[in-house]
Amino acid sequence: MQFSLINCKPRIHRWIIAFIIISIIFVITGCSQLFSTENKKTDLESPETEITIYSSFEDQFFYKFYGNYLIQKYPNLKLRLIQSTGQTVEETIKEIQQIKPDLVITSKYNFRELQNQNVLTDLSVLAERSNMNVEALYQPMIDTLKDDSGKLSGLSPLVTPSVLFYNKDLFDTNRIAYPIDQMSWDELLSLTQSFTGSGTVGLTGRTPATILSAISISKGWNIVDNRTKDLFFDPQQWTSSIQSILDSSIDGNIVNDNGELFLQGKAAIHYGSLSLIPKLLDKNLFSWGVVTTPVDPLNRDVSQDIYFYDIFCIPSEASQKDEAWEIVQALLDEDAVNYLLNNSIPGSVSTLNEFMNSQYGGVDLSAIWMQKVGKNSYLHSDLTRSFIDKFDEIVDAVLTNAIQNQNATSAGCLKEIEEQARVLYQEEVRSEM
Repeated sequence: MQFSLINCKPRIHRWIIAFIIISIIFVITGCSQLFSTENKKTDLESPETEITIYSSFEDQFFYKFYGNYLIQKYPNLKLRLIQSTGQTVEETIKEIQQIKPDLVITSKYNFRELQNQNVLTDLSVLAERSNMNVEALYQPMIDTLKDDSGKLSGLSPLVTPSVLFYNKDLFDTNRIAYPIDQMSWDELLSLTQSFTGSGTVGLTGRTPATILSAISISKGWNIVDNRTKDLFFDPQQWTSSIQSILDSSIDGNIVNDNGELFLQGKAAIHYGSLSLIPKLLDKNLFSWGVVTTPVDPLNRDVSQDIYFYDIFCIPSEASQKDEAWEIVQALLDEDAVNYLLNNSIPGSVSTLNEFMNSQYGGVDLSAIWMQKVGKNSYLHSDLTRSFIDKFDEIVDAVLTNAIQNQNATSAGCLKEIEEQARVLYQEEVRSEM
């Protein structure tokens, strides 16, 4: 039996040829797609991309903290920096709406107002779209930068906590129990008083005035009545704390320095940042420990001393949200950790979970990270920065004078503070009319 192609039907020929052609097209298309995917540049790698960034940074500090790293990572990226000039939150919002930046770097104070004004993009949507693992980030940061509806309006690559350092040798010599995590301010000040007359400074790193402001923040004191809009100082709260501060300040027992006395072994406790740890490890003069800073005794798991100085946000009206989000991701990536720690605010820690306890000589910081991050405003959220700065100057002058003269009462101090604050507040109200 013979078989010949001549006897095959023409439609079979056509089917075979069509199959071959389709197969070739599929292979070519597939290879082309693979090639284009592997060689595709991101938008930030394109020399035509320019990102507008709005912040309070002067150029030199922005580039030191963040810009130089971004340029190293994206050599073709153009950064257009615009420094904010707004003196109030309202002016800042107006500038953002006029400039329409792609990215905003702001502080905690302005962030809350921007968030409340609903002018920021929900970053959780961008994170989900880009498959970013948000669970790899410091969870209390996520919680505190969300609004009441759960919208995540900002992220920060770094967290900067304050801590209490204590000299174990001095505590042992004086037979005093060590400080513990989550003490109240009353407990800390009582502990500080134990060193009065010992030849050792009890507490460094704070002034009497900044101690009083820290107490008011931790306890959430407001000095503006929400109903009447008048100033109101709770006499029992304020006089009790002022008296504790005056008692603890006898004989120079509270000194405001950058940690030098503590490094020399001349102070029992230092209130400061983690930047002191490398110096302590280098000197190695005495045994020391670290605990959390004081808290409100009614909310011991909440710290007001964990700061996110630079919060990255993307405005709702930004024209390059994806590109801005890629910058945020780049700064939150593990590749950026070493650069940021070496070039940003001393004492900062990466907000990536895996790095939060591996820095600063392996010192255990887990007690800090177990706390919730407080959201209390200082004095009242509606007060301007100008009022707050001048109020702090009043408190500092009154307490300094009382400590020097050693004859003032806590009630007298409060009366003087309140009288001067009322004059200042009236000026503030008039300026807003």
